[in-house]
Amino acid sequence: MSERHDENGIIFNFGTEKYAYENPHSEYEGPFCIEKMGITYPDKRYLIDRQNYGRYFYRHIYIFEYVISGEGYVECDHEVYKVRAGDFYMLSSRHLLRYYCDPENPYSKIWINVGGRILNEMMQLYNLQSGIVIKQMNCRKTFDSIYEECARMDENNKPEIYRNVFKLLVRILDQLTGDAACDMLAPSSYKIRDFIDSNIQANIGLDDIANKFFFSKSYIISCFKNEFGISPKQYIIQKKIETAKNMLLETDMSVKAISEMLHFADSHHFSNTFKKQTGISPMEYRSRTGLN
Repeated sequence: MSERHDENGIIFNFGTEKYAYENPHSEYEGPFCIEKMGITYPDKRYLIDRQNYGRYFYRHIYIFEYVISGEGYVECDHEVYKVRAGDFYMLSSRHLLRYYCDPENPYSKIWINVGGRILNEMMQLYNLQSGIVIKQMNCRKTFDSIYEECARMDENNKPEIYRNVFKLLVRILDQLTGDAACDMLAPSSYKIRDFIDSNIQANIGLDDIANKFFFSKSYIISCFKNEFGISPKQYIIQKKIETAKNMLLETDMSVKAISEMLHFADSHHFSNTFKKQTGISPMEYRSRTGLN
């Protein structure tokens, strides 16, 4: 298959692909669903680029792929991971994704796209919403079994297929708690900080950060605090006060106007927070610079 764009703006450039199952009418909001499953034998130009979500964003699908042979690359939110034969990776449709083969040693892979409420809840519980790469997971037999069942899917064998998919999920969780080499495709603390910095004049909070990166609030707090020693909420307050200092020094804006621009509850709340952080009131801070 040559390069093409689908209705979601996703770029495809395949070699050969063989489907065991495909259901474009999957119930993404139901408890569990399988969208499609197949095996890909790409040529050296193979590329899937999900930089433009389109409607695909609203179908929250997880992509499970096992590398049968060769080598390739996975990019998630601009971080690059190399995968080889025997590696497993899981990706989320709600993140910026590019994956492609090594042109010198193109990989072949077996994969399944799954979704549903149960899966979403499990991923949130274990903070796997962005995805993961597990080195040498060796789960080919499980994938082959699911593939064979999907090729003859009907109402009679659906329960067996679902059981095998959840067996695969259990294996993933076992790898996380064991000694396997894993790369969590999670946002770095620095990306979270950059997001806060670029939105400091917005009414930003922990819910906004969690929604941006599709991670639980507890994970965001833990990740950020481990890196910077303070919580995202504390960092937001510090950044707002730093921004307020610049406004007090470089503009003649009133305290009320600054408090409104930085989305404090009111000027009294802003003044109290400012004094708590600096030891003096906003007007005292301004007066020391000679601005009245």
